[in-house]
Parts: sequence; C-alpha cells; structure tokens
Amino acid sequence: MENLRIAIVSRDEAYNRALSLSLLNACRDFDIEAFDSEKFVKLWSSYEGPGAYYDTYDIVLWAGNEISESYGDNIVFLTDKSSLIKKDYKQNRFCIYKYSTAHTMVSAIFDIYSHLTGRASVFVRNTNIRLVGFASCSGGTGCTTLALSVGRELARFHGMRVLYLSLEDVESTGNTFNITQGTRSVGEFLYRLLTGSRENNNTLESMPFLEGFIVKDPYGIEAFAPSKGKNPLRELNTDDIQKLVASLVDCGRYDCVIIDFSTCLTEAGLAAMRLTEKMCLVAGPAEARSRELSYLSQIICCNGDRSIDRFLKVRNMCKSIPDEEEEDGEEIISTRTFVRKKTREGEFFQDINRLCGRLFL
Repeated sequence: MENLRIAIVSRDEAYNRALSLSLLNACRDFDIEAFDSEKFVKLWSSYEGPGAYYDTYDIVLWAGNEISESYGDNIVFLTDKSSLIKKDYKQNRFCIYKYSTAHTMVSAIFDIYSHLTGRASVFVRNTNIRLVGFASCSGGTGCTTLALSVGRELARFHGMRVLYLSLEDVESTGNTFNITQGTRSVGEFLYRLLTGSRENNNTLESMPFLEGFIVKDPYGIEAFAPSKGKNPLRELNTDDIQKLVASLVDCGRYDCVIIDFSTCLTEAGLAAMRLTEKMCLVAGPAEARSRELSYLSQIICCNGDRSIDRFLKVRNMCKSIPDEEEEDGEEIISTRTFVRKKTREGEFFQDINRLCGRLFL
C-alpha cells in the first residue's frame, strides 16, 4: 500500500521528534510531518471536524488541549491520561495514550485508518517466495536454533525478507524476538483473518494489517507475537492453515517463510508440510533410528509416499564434521554444535551457509 501521511501536532518539539522517530522505526509505511500546534492552527483556520485535514493527511495525531473536546474523524487525540483512552467507532472519535509503545500506536493507527477509509493492504504477489520447513522426531535436537539461524543467514547475507512461523506446542518466540507491549498475538490475527475470510470468501481482503501483530529479531526476521498458553496454529484445520499460508504467500511482503514444525504432527502441521518446498529433518548426533523411522512412517501414512522426497536430513550438534554421506539412500548434511568451547569460532555459521546452499540453490 502507499505510505500513510501522518501529521503530529504538539507544542513539545522534543516529543514531536521522539514520536516521529519511534513510529518510523516501528513501521516504514509512514510519511510523517511534525508541527507546533500554534503554527498548525494558523495554517488551517478551521480545525474542528474533518475539513482540510482529511485531504492533506490520512491521520492527524494531536497532543495538545486545543482540541480536547472537538476531535473527530481522522484527528486522533493523544492524551496523557490513560483513563481518557477512547475508541468510538460510531462517532469516529479516537483518543489514544500519548506514551504508548510505538507498536501499540502503529497498530491503533492502522485500525483507525482502516475503519475510516474501509481500505486494506494492496498486495503485489511475490512469485519467487520460498517455503521451507524444519521438523524433528524428538525435542532437544536444536530444530528451532537451526530454523532461526537459516533465517538470519538469508536476511543478513542474502537480503531476503523472512517470516518465521512457529508450530511449537508452547512457542519459544519470546526468547528470541523483541516483543513490545501492545503487540497483538497470533491468536487475534487468526481470528480476524479467518472470520473475515469466511464472511467475504476472500482471504486477502480480510487480512488485517500485519504491523500490529509482527515482532522482529535484531537481524530483521519477522514473526507473529505468541499467544499465551498453547500455540493456536497447531489446532487449525487443513482449510484454515492453507488460508493462512496462502495469505502470507500472496501478500508479497516476504521472500521466504520458514516454518518451525518442531515435533508437530497435528492436522495443521501435516497440511503445512504439504505446502513446503523443502523440509529439514533435524536429528541429534545419536538419534534413535527407530524413532525417526516411526516419525517418517506417520508422515508417509498421512501425506503419501512422495511426501518425504523433499526431506533433507540434518544431523545437528556434531563435534566434528564427517564427509557428507548417505545413509540408506538419504542425503545428509551435518552441523557442528553451537558452543565455542567445543568448536572453533565460525564453524557453526559455515555449516549454516552450507545448509542454505542445499536448500536454496
């Protein structure tokens, strides 16, 4: 979509500057101008109701008492009292907390803009998007670490826009991503996406703005903010997980979606596996072969004989790297333990680079 034109109006120049920078840091889809309220009033002789503001800016954030009673439509009042927060969708009167986190304010701005205009995101599909999965037959193999490491490799050194999608029973996303207060959870995103798609029969038109639900790690990888308790993604049916993945593919925001299945073999997990281009089966250095065969047998039983043709076995946490080998016809790549006491600096990252080469070349 085109950038939203935002005006910030306040007598406090330092606050104008700080809010502008924090909003731009949280969202790149804003064009922001900051004004002293007195100067702003002089430029527009009438500031009650929509008037010229509606034609000039998409949203006006006003942090001052000049319009404490007369705000409305695209003029959003910023209050320093949390008790005065207001969202009146019938009268189009919105008042948000002046010192909210940037993500909270970004989410509120997109919600208000969508309500006032009826507009949603305009999507340009990326036909070259890649879907890669990481799965394991047991916990403790470093499946999540490998998935995130591959995502960081792609983001840092290949300039790819990466989304990390976790199907862990209880997500560990909060341990890696910076989750700021006010960011909405994946559960709320699913509710709005799937409820809207059932009403409109169009998943993309019902897709809410992602900015209010997305968190990032220091390397730019994006992920949905986790819900409290169990992961709702695991409980989706086949149709709903397909709608979710299709919306992420079609939105054009990402070059790669990395799905961390962990040990998930629910209906949602099996359906998502069928959508991936490549799958990494992550095993420990001494993984029980019988457990691995049982895990693959279940996938074959549910998804068909050809479902494991896309699988690449990754033997993780090895102290040294043997020559690449095949075991019963399987292609295997090994990665060393990410512990510097056991390996020389940089070895793990060299292995991740090799793994990326196998997955994307």
